[in-house]
Amino acid sequence: MPDLLVNSAGGQFPQNAIDLSPKGWNAVVSNNLNNTWFVMQRAAQRWRDLKRGGSIVNVIVVLERPSILEFKFDGNKDIKDEDLEKVLTENGLATGKTFDQSTLDLLAILVNQATVAVRNAQLYKQVPLPGFLRPLAERRTQLLNIPKKRRITYAIAAAAILVLLFVIPWRVRVEGPARVVPARRASVTAGVDGIVRSVVRREGDVVEPGEVIATLQPAMYEASLADARAAYQVAESEVARYREAGDSASMFEAAAKRDELKARIAMEEERFAGTTLRAPVGGTIVTPRIEQRVGQFLTKGTELCVIADTGSILAEVAVPENEASLIGVGEPVALKLNPYPTRTFRGVLTRVGSHVRDDGKDRFIVCEAKAANPGGIMKTGMLGKAKVATRKVPIAVALFRKPFRYIWNKVWPLLP
Repeated sequence: MPDLLVNSAGGQFPQNAIDLSPKGWNAVVSNNLNNTWFVMQRAAQRWRDLKRGGSIVNVIVVLERPSILEFKFDGNKDIKDEDLEKVLTENGLATGKTFDQSTLDLLAILVNQATVAVRNAQLYKQVPLPGFLRPLAERRTQLLNIPKKRRITYAIAAAAILVLLFVIPWRVRVEGPARVVPARRASVTAGVDGIVRSVVRREGDVVEPGEVIATLQPAMYEASLADARAAYQVAESEVARYREAGDSASMFEAAAKRDELKARIAMEEERFAGTTLRAPVGGTIVTPRIEQRVGQFLTKGTELCVIADTGSILAEVAVPENEASLIGVGEPVALKLNPYPTRTFRGVLTRVGSHVRDDGKDRFIVCEAKAANPGGIMKTGMLGKAKVATRKVPIAVALFRKPFRYIWNKVWPLLP
């Protein structure tokens, strides 16, 4: 194994780079890059095994020397000594020098290989950049063509914008679907068992506290009240008769019976009053079609309708599960309802749900926000969207928190 390795071998196909096939490209790369590397590696391993050093010369060509670039030869024929000396003299490499035959032979080999390297370099120059690199190269060229002073101005502006992105605070807003429900509601229920006799109010009517909504059939309760009153009159007369007769024992017994009947009258009056269903609070009736319940039998405590306070409303907001850590009671809320796309209603978050709900597609927490209802224009059941303004963070964090969270969720399982 010689102590000197000269790498200047190469090869290429005589065709345009744009027409080069994948097989041809792989052959050129394997010949000019892989083979050169493996030859160098094998030589170095051999010198290591022999415990002696060696030299490796990789020949490159300076493209600025036109004489070498223009030097033509047939790769299958030897170069004449006078031609080689002519080329060396033209390039200022052999002025006043004389070469022996062995040196000329070595130089001829180097020139042959250098010419191949030049052709390969020209071939590589014609190969276009991959599609995703070409735009970058074009942008880099455009950037370098911009005057230096303008580039500095652009750099300062970009740095200022970057600083502002991390300095200016911005509220993170959490969005979710919203539904309007009454802020305060009360049920109108039957005070006694009975059949609905009449309904005097309808859905959407505004009522005052104590106003009559409906009545039940009172006949049974009227009769019971009349019986209690008649029995009371009898007991009262007996107490008077025993008092006049001086029969104290009978008088006290009659008085006890009279008091019992008095309590019964009070009870019957209360039951009779229960046949009239009144509004417990002022507000708007929100139960539909209550007039259709005429003739139905209601047991005591059965709900007839609901009265809601429409002066203010509650909005149920479905906050996505992955945003639940950002929200808290007291944070401002903006409501945008479908019937009023150009209006924004302001409120405040009053309650955060205690558990996560799953509708099969999304997971969310239901929160409540209270808002004023000017003119009662927001109706129960209206749908829309709500935005909860949470804590302040730099603008950059607000813009990129979702992509960062997605990447982090993908990377975290891979961490030790």
